[in-house]
Amino acid sequence: MTFTNCYIYTNKTGTMFPAGAQFKAGGYTYAYFTVGQYQYPNNTNAMEIYQFGYNIGGSPGTFAGQIIPTYCAQLTGAYVPYNFTAPELEPSRFADYVSVAPTIFPASVVESNSVAGRTHLSQFNLTWPTQLGSTYRVYSAANLLGPWTQAAYGLGYYPTNGSFTDTNSGVAKFYRVSTP
Repeated sequence: MTFTNCYIYTNKTGTMFPAGAQFKAGGYTYAYFTVGQYQYPNNTNAMEIYQFGYNIGGSPGTFAGQIIPTYCAQLTGAYVPYNFTAPELEPSRFADYVSVAPTIFPASVVESNSVAGRTHLSQFNLTWPTQLGSTYRVYSAANLLGPWTQAAYGLGYYPTNGSFTDTNSGVAKFYRVSTP
């Protein structure tokens, strides 16, 4: 699963990691994260991160000694139940902790397959530049106020531009692409 705008803490109540805190080597690190508001007081909705610091066989893994970020623009990992009770997130690459927010990107829409006087038969091709390893969602609406409907999700590109083609009929179309 991928979460955006995440703050990472040492516990469920929002205690920050000290500056320079590192993921443990030869063991595992427990952390917690919330989505959205920074240091939400007594946040009981914090989710757990279980981060391995070793590889199979016990050798130090790629996380061992890496600095634990306190903020992630995007945080990705397997979302699994622990002991079939509380879910936890298990990132598998240090790059899954995206600590630099992506820049705003321009998107372009090109109309094709149109027939004069019959725009409801048009096909729209939406493209945008992507951030390596990220996934995107496309939303569409008949007007700027919405309602916005998710048209596509999990669009991952490595490393080409993103693209989405809409063949659904409609008199007016507006599109929004999520940032990674």
